[in-house]
This record gives sequence, C-alpha cells and structure tokens, in this order.
Amino acid sequence: MSRMRRAQFLRMGAAAVASGTLLACGGPAAGTGTPAAGGQGPAAPAKRPVTVLVDNDWTEGDRYTVVQAWLARANKVYPHIKTELRDNAASQDKTLALFATGDEGDLYQLDQHVVPVFGPKGVLQDITPTLASLKFDLNSVYDVPNITQWNGKRHGLMIQLQTFTTIYNVDAFQKIGLKAPGADWTWDDWLDAARKLNQPLEATPQWGTTLSGEPYHMFWSADAPYLNQSGTMAQWDSPACRAVVQWMVDLTQRHRVTPTPAEATEKKLNFNNGNYAINPYAQPSPGITKAVDGKFQWDVLPPAKHPRTGKGIILVGGHNYLVTARANKRGVLTEATQVLTELFHPEIQELYNSGLNLGSLPALKSVAAKTGEMPGMPKNFKSVLDAIPTGRNFEKVVGFLDFHRAWIPEFQKALNGLATVEQAVADMTRASNAALAQAAR
Repeated sequence: MSRMRRAQFLRMGAAAVASGTLLACGGPAAGTGTPAAGGQGPAAPAKRPVTVLVDNDWTEGDRYTVVQAWLARANKVYPHIKTELRDNAASQDKTLALFATGDEGDLYQLDQHVVPVFGPKGVLQDITPTLASLKFDLNSVYDVPNITQWNGKRHGLMIQLQTFTTIYNVDAFQKIGLKAPGADWTWDDWLDAARKLNQPLEATPQWGTTLSGEPYHMFWSADAPYLNQSGTMAQWDSPACRAVVQWMVDLTQRHRVTPTPAEATEKKLNFNNGNYAINPYAQPSPGITKAVDGKFQWDVLPPAKHPRTGKGIILVGGHNYLVTARANKRGVLTEATQVLTELFHPEIQELYNSGLNLGSLPALKSVAAKTGEMPGMPKNFKSVLDAIPTGRNFEKVVGFLDFHRAWIPEFQKALNGLATVEQAVADMTRASNAALAQAAR
C-alpha cells in the first residue's frame, strides 16, 4: 500500500473500535432484499447476522494496530459478521480458565505451548475442510505445523512468523578489515570474530557478540537434548548440555566478548544502537532497518555451526490464530474461518513491511518475498526465507512455558557470575523438573 492508503486504512481500523468491539462497516450487505441492479433477477438470499468472538493477546502498540486493521477489513468484506474483540493477555491462567468454563472465543490467539494441553481435549477445530470450501490456498502462506496443527489436523494459521537467525553490523566488520563469515563458519570462528570486534570500553560500547535469552538453538546444534523423550524431565546436567552451558558462560565470564545479562539490562544495550557487532538470534525485518535509522549497514549471516556436529540450526516460530470447537457448536465455524482468512489479504500483510515494530515477517509468501526489496534491508535477506522449511520449533510438550520460565533464571545466574556451571545445571534441572511436574494439564 502507498503511505496515503495505509494511513487511511489504519484510521478506518481505529474508527471501527468501540467498547472493545469492531463493528461492521462498509456498504449494504449482499442480499438485504434490495432488487438486483437493472431489475435482472431476484436478490441473493440474506446472510444471517452473526457475532464472532475474538480472544486476542496483542492488546497494545503496533501489533494491536494489525489486529484492528485485520478485523476492520473482515467486517467490511463480510458486513453480516460482527467481531467482538476481547483482551486475553492477562496470563496463561486466564486462558486455562476460559477453556475450563467453555467461555473461550471462536477465534483464539493461543500460545503454542498450551496447544498440547487443549489438543487432546477436543476443543480445537479442524479447519482444513472449511478452508478448502472457501478456496483458501494453504500453499500461499508460510506455516509452522508444530504451532498450527495437532495430530496432523490444522486448527489455525500464523499471525506471527519468526525466523531467528544471525545478523551483523557490516560497518563494524569493514572498519577492522574483517571478512564476513561464510556458510561453513563454526562456533570457534564466531568466538574469534567476536574477539576481534570487541570494543566494550568505547564511548559507544561495541561488544563482539551477544547471546539469546532463549538459546535452545545452541543445544539443538550441539545434539544436546535437554528433555527426555517423553518431555517430562530435564537433562541439563548431561555432559552434552553442560558443555553448551559452559561455552556460553565462557563468552561472558572468560572471554568477555559479550556482556552479562545484568550489564546488558542496566546499560540498555541493543544491536540497533550499535552495541553488538554480531547478534546470533534476531528476526530480520523492516523494523530493524527503521530502528537502525542509517547509523550503520546490517546484513544476515548463516548460523554458526557446532564444531563437532557441523549443525547450525535456527528457530522458526511465531504465534497462531486458531478456530475453536466452540465456533462449530455456536454455528459460526464458516464465519470465524472467513474472518481468519482476511488476515492474509495483501493489504493486511503489507503492514508487516510498513515499518511497524512487529518483530515478525508477513506469512503471505508473495508479500514476504517483497520484504527484502525494501530500502535498507540486507542483501542476504532471501536466505532467511529459504531457511524456513529446515528450521526447528520448540518441543511440543505439556508445561513447556513453565519449564522455560523455570530454567532461564538459573542459567542467567551462571552468565552473571553468581553461580558455577555445575551449580547452574543442577539448579536448572531441579527447577525445570518441578515446573514440568506442576504444569496445568
């Protein structure tokens, strides 16, 4: 969309919001009894008015702008459908309570980590037949089946698509005459480059690299499983996992090529401000270009490979909107799915390329292909899209979110120098197992 059209469109979406509900807008509904133009035949049958309940956890900022615009468009295209937008962002407990009482919406922005809780309970609707009846082309959109499906049946589509890979400050490399790494670079090469680029004492601190706040890809690349096969117990204290933890702790405590989490938080360090030469876990998007604001050039690198396994695995993830079985029971399955598909109209998907701070890519392939053509985007952007089919997503086990929240603080104690690696992996294992045992089911 042009700048003018996008501004007009967003104003339309904002104006449609009233008392938490996006009201129908547009011209007269088809089939309201008005004679056909020119008197050629009877009008189409009236479409019954319905209300689709939409439970949403994007409740502020630019992400909320996308939700507003999407539902405003759906109301315009389908004037007989009202959408009641409800705030679902309070906590996972709110989600559990809504499904427990049968009060969940027809469309639900469900965190993928609770899909294993609800999948076996039959509360997620298989929408494959409905999408087929609406002639929606599933091949036109990117998908993460681990998020949008349960036992091979599709319940949703991606509203947020993320490919977490490595980005780097091109100017920082050029300044010291360092060549950008190739496809076969390893963790050893990563450390060597970080040492050469490390300038944390400058007026604008530039650390050689940084670490991810959720470094699962490091363990995947090292063939170091941190959960047992059933997903019920943690294995952080295994030799393979302990070696990965040690490597990351060494970056902060021994080599000092990345700040500790405490330092990064205190000093508000950020790649977009030039504080890191290499960021191994970022979503390349127009939002970065906008945030960098011409301060330096940036580009994409392939993930560094583990020296022993030769693997460099990236996380492909995001968020889905799904249709619940309640929509079917309420007789609005088709309407809920129609609303969902409007999320993938090019006008809505172009918002992901508009400079909004969404932290994700367009899921519509045709629009995602245009992302790399935007001014300031990295020349190697296509590699981000090429990596989607081979990326990996989180383990689909009950309690994964509780597990994540339990082990990360214990891991960060070691990064901050407050615990040894041996103490950390023991505490990570203890905390993880307690969280998994107590997870809501």
